[in-house]
Amino acid sequence: MKKGSFSGLLYREFYLSRKSYITGLIMFAATAVFGWLILMSFHYGNLAKMIDVVAGENADPSAFDFDGIKQKMTDTVYLLMKGMPGLMAMTFLFSGTDIAGKDEVSIWQRFAKCTPVTPALRAFVKMLMTLIASSLSVGLAVGYILFIDLLAGTPLTYTELACVVTAAAAVTVLSVVAQIYIRAFRGMDKGMLALIVTVIVTEVTIMVINSPSKKTNDQAELDLAALCEQVFPFTPLIFAGAFAAGFAVLYIMYRRREK
Repeated sequence: MKKGSFSGLLYREFYLSRKSYITGLIMFAATAVFGWLILMSFHYGNLAKMIDVVAGENADPSAFDFDGIKQKMTDTVYLLMKGMPGLMAMTFLFSGTDIAGKDEVSIWQRFAKCTPVTPALRAFVKMLMTLIASSLSVGLAVGYILFIDLLAGTPLTYTELACVVTAAAAVTVLSVVAQIYIRAFRGMDKGMLALIVTVIVTEVTIMVINSPSKKTNDQAELDLAALCEQVFPFTPLIFAGAFAAGFAVLYIMYRRREK
């Protein structure tokens, strides 16, 4: 049993998270299909007819920049097509959160004491599964964006890659923190509530710091893209720090509960 404890833990984590992965794939596919429907409507459906009516022969060309409006709408459609499925791919990272909640509900800690599995191995498997989910999320998001870029005839840009990896790093940190909160408060509801409060406090702090500067949506998007480009070189350190901190905290928690 000792020889198979590692593979047994991995199988347990995968078995408990299989529904989360299926749900993530469904959400990813649904948003991808939704984006394609918007694109088809924009070129051949009601959106195209609406633009043709507005930009009719009786319209004053000097009053509206219809070419500019259409180009802006095109950029928005492609952004939705690439961005929304990419964000939905990040839902895989919360499979570990789901498992943490199930562990607390089933009081799995009591059963774990009867097995030869050490607290270090349990904490390592938790972070390993989070790493696998993170790799799957990044691979799926980048692959889909690359596919859209190939169809559009544009290469995958550094900014797109930076935004995807930076978003995955941020969600990985949230996933690790959520797992710690759930085990610290011994419940899914209290743990996720603590995570929500943490996120809200962080967002409010950032908004207060940036409140003096009023920016348009385009400027905000450019600032966000620039921030992702700046953070992107440090994402390996963010991933490593999140996994190391998660392993250390979970190991300490498991050790304390065994006493």
